[in-house]
Amino acid sequence: LRLVTHSGDFGTPIESPIDPWLTGFLIGDGNLCSGGVRFSTGEPWILKKVASRLPAECSIKKISKCDYRIIGTAQRNPVLSAVRDMGLDQLSPDKAVPELFMTADKATRTEILLGLIESDGWSQNRSLQFSTSSEKLAVQVQAIVRSLGGVASLRRKGNIQYTANGESFAGRDAHICSIYFPKMENLIESSRVQKHLGEGRQRGCTPVIRSIEYVRDDLAQCIKVSHPSCLYITDGYTVTHNTTIAMNIVEHNAVRAGADC
Repeated sequence: LRLVTHSGDFGTPIESPIDPWLTGFLIGDGNLCSGGVRFSTGEPWILKKVASRLPAECSIKKISKCDYRIIGTAQRNPVLSAVRDMGLDQLSPDKAVPELFMTADKATRTEILLGLIESDGWSQNRSLQFSTSSEKLAVQVQAIVRSLGGVASLRRKGNIQYTANGESFAGRDAHICSIYFPKMENLIESSRVQKHLGEGRQRGCTPVIRSIEYVRDDLAQCIKVSHPSCLYITDGYTVTHNTTIAMNIVEHNAVRAGADC
């Protein structure tokens, strides 16, 4: 059963301590626990974009070939202050998006998502992929995508091994989010991330109900929606149009049974 999607055009404008894209970028690939704000990139355009989103008091300092630090003046570093105030100075398994961004307006949520993807995401089979060792962050990314009218699924990858200085070590489980949202090709600036978005079959962006699980018996409640479109969004950003979902179920089963609709 396929359901209609929604535009994602809701939420409350907020005053973010730092630029929303930069916030998402630093959460995705920033080293924020060393007493400063560091990030790594091999893409020149990323450096320009980060620089364009910094407050006037801040600048980028190169540390090594692909490692950089965001520094401030002797008296003030607004980015470092914001990182601490928002609680972003966490180790990778504990990273999360501050709650004020989760219910922000569409433009802010989009910028947070793009920052996360363009820092630490990639593309595969016409979908975007984002991996993190933080289960909470992965669930939040899924929620943001769904809030924008996209679809996102999660999977866990275990038994990860990595090599350092010739020795093999066990890594943390990865929580991987597969993402598709409307017109994403027009929003992603990174050529690295865009690389495989045009390959393979075109994906749809319509939520699909594959099964229904019995939970409990309860009294039926009618929901009156005042919006002109009669759109109602349930938990998990599943959308209904009043009785449309029930009628779709009836029609779906009737077609399977060979009845005339």
